[in-house]
Amino acid sequence: MDTPMTGIIKPDEVQPVPINIVTVPTSVVEGNSLSVTVTLNGTTTADTVYPLDTDHRSLINPPSGQTSWPAHYTVLNGHSSASFSLGTQGSTSATAKLVTCPSGEDVTNPSNITASCNVTLTAPTPP
Repeated sequence: MDTPMTGIIKPDEVQPVPINIVTVPTSVVEGNSLSVTVTLNGTTTADTVYPLDTDHRSLINPPSGQTSWPAHYTVLNGHSSASFSLGTQGSTSATAKLVTCPSGEDVTNPSNITASCNVTLTAPTPP
């Protein structure tokens, strides 16, 4: 005699993947802040931490409360995006790239990157 199933078998839940990252403004004078928004391809089922990095670590500061790169941001349970600020510093004009990837992946491995954007950093005018 077969034993009936009494529970529901759920596959491992896969967290959504970052698909878009934008900054406002897209060009900034160093010493000012950027507003960053990352959008996922779905909603999270729990607070989820995603990695973040830049190719100009000396010119862009990690998110508040963090002191080094690579950094991270959190998408809250039931949400499909996160917004946060990044400070800038320095005296060299450059185009910096911000990158992100799925939760738990190594953001320093280019094959893991699922979203990126460029921001133009302009050196401040000397007094």
